[in-house]
Amino acid sequence: MGIEELEKQISRRKFLAGLGLTVGSVSLAKLALLQTRAEELARRNSPGVETGPGVSPATLETILRAGSPGIGSSAQYLRSDGSRPSWVDPFSTDFDAKYATIASLNRRLNVKLVEEFLGGSNEDGEIGENGWTVELSGGTAAVIDTTNAQHPGIKSLTSGFVSPNMATIRLGQNNLDQADNHDVTMIMRTTTSVLTSLIFRGGIAADIRDGQTINSMMFEFDPDLGDTNWMAVTSDDYSVSNTRTDTGIAVVQNTWHVFRLKRSGSSVEFYIDDVLVATNTETLPTGFGEIAFTTANRVNGIKILQVDYMEYLVTVSR
Repeated sequence: MGIEELEKQISRRKFLAGLGLTVGSVSLAKLALLQTRAEELARRNSPGVETGPGVSPATLETILRAGSPGIGSSAQYLRSDGSRPSWVDPFSTDFDAKYATIASLNRRLNVKLVEEFLGGSNEDGEIGENGWTVELSGGTAAVIDTTNAQHPGIKSLTSGFVSPNMATIRLGQNNLDQADNHDVTMIMRTTTSVLTSLIFRGGIAADIRDGQTINSMMFEFDPDLGDTNWMAVTSDDYSVSNTRTDTGIAVVQNTWHVFRLKRSGSSVEFYIDDVLVATNTETLPTGFGEIAFTTANRVNGIKILQVDYMEYLVTVSR
């Protein structure tokens, strides 16, 4: 047995002894498994403390027995050299985990914007916690009256009955350069039973309203174009050229989905419920846009798009 392996065994035996356990004839493999399990428990009890081979048995014992609270925030997933501990889940949607490979989690350079639609009012410029602007033509944009389990703060965009009517909410004033590497996550559904002569859209666009969209990357449903599924759309000028890719995910009444679009250089990836459903590389937007959602009717009838959540991530160089 080499010196390094012997040191590992001694360390593990000390670790067990520190917890008051008898080593006996327990195999080295079982010792390693037990220490891994202990480290997992330590992370749960103390998410702000990094654990791993470099942490002493005494520290682990303290964490396990005392359940000490986390002491860090954004930097908790990084070692001093900027590397990422192996226990960070690369598929986690947590902001810190997503950017754990960045040597410095500088909030000035790594922007995160979250909207739960729990705060604000229904006044223009005061919707949600971030102050969304509302544009209506016979429609309404109000918080849903009834509760929906596990979906707090729903914003319900409702067209008027008489056609053509629409309801739109947007964030900002075309202040996002769509050529940047944006990452937008949205939770949406429709409560409309008759899915004809309407349009639903959510994403980034210069003007997301029906008949107006240019410079966009968005999810769209337009049954007048023969859609039965959500479509992944990119356009540099929607009326002139656009790319519409079928995601294969049907639009179904009262069915929530998690939508995500991710711009990375010369492509836009589209995800639904954490599954990649489309990658567009043509007619990518080059102008400025804003995060927005819209619903509209094209014949008489009320059409509703509900938005539960939005998360926006981008890394900048300012």
